[in-house]
This record gives sequence, C-alpha cells and structure tokens, in this order.
Amino acid sequence: MKKFLSEALFEEIYDESNQESDIEQEVLYNEFLKFNYESLKKAQERVIELMEETDNESLESGDESFESDDEPLEG
Repeated sequence: MKKFLSEALFEEIYDESNQESDIEQEVLYNEFLKFNYESLKKAQERVIELMEETDNESLESGDESFESDDEPLEG
C-alpha cells in the first residue's frame, strides 16, 4: 500500500511539474514573440526613416541636376 501511495504521489507531483513547465514554456514563448514583434517594429521604423532620407536626397540631387541643365552648354 505504501508503494502504491508513493507512486501515486510521485505521479501527481510529476504531472504538476509538467504543467508548470508547460506554462513556463508558454510564457517564455509569448515573451519571445513580444520581443521579436517589438524588434521588428523598430527595424521597420528605421527602414522607413532610411527610405525617406534616401528619397529626400534623391530629390535634392535631382533638383541640382535640373538647375545645372538650365546652364547653357559650351560647344
């Protein structure tokens, strides 16, 4: 009878620890996803900033080339 009770108690403790482990893994996974989401969001914002800077530089250099086109050609 003692053996049966000790085995039953072990199984109960083992099941509880597995459930806790599953919950901990789920929490860690959710934190990982949240971290990745935040990182991707920051990266996206930075890419957009760089694209806007590149567009602005292209427009500025494009304006300069238009101004230089107005100068008479030597020939």
